[in-house]
Formats: sequence, C-alpha cells, structure tokens
Amino acid sequence: MKGVVLTNGIIRAEDGNRYSFELGDVVNLNDLSDLSEFEVDFEPHENTAKSICLLNQKVAQKAQNKIATKCEEIASFGRYHVFRGVANLQKEDSVGSLGFASLSGAASSMSGLLGSLAISDKHLKIGDEYFRIQGFKGVDGIIENGDEIVISGYKSKGAWLSFNYGNISKRYTKTRSFILMILGSFAFLVIGSILFSLIGALFGEIGASIGFLIAVAGSLWLLKISYNEKQANNYIKKICNC
Repeated sequence: MKGVVLTNGIIRAEDGNRYSFELGDVVNLNDLSDLSEFEVDFEPHENTAKSICLLNQKVAQKAQNKIATKCEEIASFGRYHVFRGVANLQKEDSVGSLGFASLSGAASSMSGLLGSLAISDKHLKIGDEYFRIQGFKGVDGIIENGDEIVISGYKSKGAWLSFNYGNISKRYTKTRSFILMILGSFAFLVIGSILFSLIGALFGEIGASIGFLIAVAGSLWLLKISYNEKQANNYIKKICNC
C-alpha cells in the first residue's frame, strides 16, 4: 500500500486510514531523521506499517526545503504580527507550556489563562520563525506539514505566542472570541477595583484612588491589546476567505 508520511511515526495511506510506524521499519532510511512529506510504500499490519520503502526522495526533499525557507511577515497590529508561510510541525506539549504567562497575552481573556493549564500547546516552524499555538488540541487534519497557513502572534520567550491562525490550504480559521477578550478586561477591572478597595481600607482614600486608577489603566491597556488582536483576526479571515 502507498501513502505519505504526515510526521515521524504517522503515515496517511491512499485508503484514507492512518498507520503508525517506527523508523526501524524503514528499509531505505539512509540516515534521514525527518520523513515528513515522503511518499512511501508499505505493508499494513492492523494499524501499523511495516517494511516501509521511501519513494520520490528528491521530490520530498524539495518539499522539505520549501518548508524550511518560506516565511513572510504580511501585517502588524500593535504587538501582534501576522505571518504567512508553510507549516513545519514540531513537538506537542502535554500541558500548556507558558502557564500563567498567558495572562499578558490575554487581552487575552481569562479563558486563555485557564485553557493553558489543561490544554496542550502546538509547536511549529515557518521558515526560521518558531511558533507556539496555545490551547491547541487535535492538530491532525487541521494543520499538516506542508500546509500554507497564516498566523498571528507576539514575541514571548524567544518564540511567537499565538492563539489565532488560518489554514489557507484547507480554508479553515481558528480565532478567539472578541467578546471573551472584552470580558477578560472587564474582569481585570472588577478584580483590581476590589483589591485596591481593600488596600484603601488599610491605607486610606488616597491609596484606594491610586489603586483604582492603576486598575483602570490596566483595563484600558488590555482593551487596546484586545482590539489589536481582533484586527489581526479579521486579517487572517480575509486572507483565508472564510
């Protein structure tokens, strides 16, 4: 049976099914480590592939070179930058790797914070740029190696942290709700007001007033970030025509 390697360990066969495999079952591996995009011929055994032979290696290598080199920044909205290029999937964490750091990305709604505690991030590269899609689960069939995608994010810890993306190849988008982002900003204001009211009870009216102004300023900052993220989301939808 023939098929295509989606990522190391998974083959999508011509019958539409997916088969797992080990590198040791590839008969002509030739010291290759990344088999993504390679066409293969193999013997199916239940849900696994055996006696795998790599086909069209030159074609596959050309596709890998395209993945490694194509990346273009096409727009920016405040701190959010929008990129377009070809996806090269990396590892996936079992738990959101940034944890509470997602609060600053929240304009980023409180749902972004809570989701990062339980839902895995997805790691991918576009050219030389490295991305983390936070709160991403079930990547198979949504983004695959070689898909042309558009993605927005901001720089965090050496990578672009993203919550929003579109798959141009599959005409699919995933963007966060602007309403949830607004609710996150409102929650920040309410919690901040309560907190600084307690401070005021201890340090007097001046302390409470200063604290309230800080809470208002923080909420306005989050609203600005939320608006910039919405602009980036609309741009992604426009590029993907959906």
